[in-house]
Amino acid sequence: MTTISSVGTVAALLILRRPEANGTANAADTILKTANNVSAEPGKATTQATAAAANALLDKQARSDALVTLAVDFLESDKFKSSDPDVKDTLKGLVEKNREALAAKIDAERERDPMMPLETAIAHALTATIRENRKQFGEGEFVIGYDTKLDGKMLHYIADVEGKSGAQMLADSHEAARIAFDEARQARAEATEANLDATSLALLQAQRRYDKSSLAMREWNDVWYKLFDWKD
Repeated sequence: MTTISSVGTVAALLILRRPEANGTANAADTILKTANNVSAEPGKATTQATAAAANALLDKQARSDALVTLAVDFLESDKFKSSDPDVKDTLKGLVEKNREALAAKIDAERERDPMMPLETAIAHALTATIRENRKQFGEGEFVIGYDTKLDGKMLHYIADVEGKSGAQMLADSHEAARIAFDEARQARAEATEANLDATSLALLQAQRRYDKSSLAMREWNDVWYKLFDWKD
């Protein structure tokens, strides 16, 4: 008795995944023809190949289910916070209806950054789900908080239905001040005697703006840390 070789099995599985093979009246015939060594017992060979393909699909489905389960557990834990109390139930409903889409978002985050912790990837995927379905949530701006094990506490700002966000404006202003400060510091480091005074003054002004924006960000974050009952 012979069996399908390992190379043939791989080829057969690839055929199973092709639309044209899946659409045939008998995918088993395609599998057997693709195999390097056709079994003397076609029924057994077909069963083995079909089982292998089914297991691969089950593994993928099991992985998606596991990721969604982790996301739902995260949502239902104290690690997830929202300034709008209705967000959790709405988001949970979207997750349950679009399980594969959420799993794909989580995988995409970790493909983009292989070092990203799983909880962080889940947080980004959940926020992306909110933004993609923004009209299903309240009209006003709200804040989402994630307390992750490795990346710590994260605040995500969700703009109102018109796309306006005071929190995001504050964050953008802070980032602009940081960039200006870095540029002023570089200019001061490269200054010549002729422009030393001017670059020194520019650096001082840029640092003041950056310090002011940093203070505003800390105060803003402190507000949400207290509301979310987070400890530093």
